[in-house]
Amino acid sequence: MEKIKELPLKQKVLLGVGVVIFAIILFYPDDEPASQLAYQQDFNQQTHQQGVQPSQDSQNQRSGTFFSRFGSGRGQQITIFDRGVQMEMARVTIPASWNLQYDIYTNPQTGTFDRYISEYSGPEGESIRTFGSELFGDMYGQSFDQALRRALQNTLRGEIQNLTTGSLQRSESLLRSKSYNELVQAGFPADPLEIEIKGSRNGRPVHGLFQIVKSDFPSMGFGGQNGMIMTQLILAPENRLDQTMETYSAIELSYERNPQFTQRVQQISQAYQQQSQQNHQQRMAAQRNQFAEQNRQWSENFFGTWNTGSTSAGSGYSSNDQFLDAITGYSTFDDPHTGFQRRVEGHYQYNFTDGMGNYYGTNDPTFDHRSLQGNWQPINPLRPNN
Repeated sequence: MEKIKELPLKQKVLLGVGVVIFAIILFYPDDEPASQLAYQQDFNQQTHQQGVQPSQDSQNQRSGTFFSRFGSGRGQQITIFDRGVQMEMARVTIPASWNLQYDIYTNPQTGTFDRYISEYSGPEGESIRTFGSELFGDMYGQSFDQALRRALQNTLRGEIQNLTTGSLQRSESLLRSKSYNELVQAGFPADPLEIEIKGSRNGRPVHGLFQIVKSDFPSMGFGGQNGMIMTQLILAPENRLDQTMETYSAIELSYERNPQFTQRVQQISQAYQQQSQQNHQQRMAAQRNQFAEQNRQWSENFFGTWNTGSTSAGSGYSSNDQFLDAITGYSTFDDPHTGFQRRVEGHYQYNFTDGMGNYYGTNDPTFDHRSLQGNWQPINPLRPNN
């Protein structure tokens, strides 16, 4: 992570915004306009209890009208609550015999996830588990393969014995998923990948897919390949993987996000990026002031050999000084930067200084000093006072 700190601010901002947008699209997929409007109206009618994560046994579980997708059985609609920003994040419909456990915490200062863990559990030992994201590349100190292994270990939690894995390949099921297609439509170059998994859990054979959405970040001068992977594990008893995949497809289609929550997360992220930029500008201004002060002190020391010992207001510049300037090819000025006299090579009709110890001379009467970078002002050479 030290390499991220070394990046220029613009690259940090672009990277941060990209990560937030990527996560919002993948974890909070868009719904049809009609569903969004209904959700918005329903949310506006409800009184929300802040600071409490809804229990699965509470009134946040209700019967719904979506359950035909699960066959003839009834189901339940669950409200997902983000404990970081203290808001209802979404609703999702699952079969009545399934459970959802989750721990979601969006950082209320940055708008990014500190934790995102969710698991749908079926009555036959089915599991659909999401375990956040992993960053990879030179900036993050781990390759794509290392990030993949780390994500797989975190998601499996050591629960699978006699584990065997297949090769990394393109995922046809992810290609058909709503969240993946919305990610692509938003302009993110995302690769749908998966690894087949077999083993045993609690003495029973299991079969599953470890699914990966891989997205490379724009280079922006980072060097090498950098990006993010989002992962999930779909695990089922042997011979039940196809049914579990169908159930998950229906669950995903039922997902309805709270537009107020998404808007709030975006506002937090934008405010954080703006504050980061302001802090950077303040640090740069302080550095410039420090440099100017160091330069002033250096100028006083360095140009002491050019100093007559007098301060400004033209005192101490004699006819002899003017004669010496004439024969040596120099002009003398009261330097507003140091407060001492400054000799500058050349004799020009028009002279300018930026007040930082820099001078510019020309004999062109049409020259516009405002074309120079900085705060340049006209200045006249000293004339003898005796």
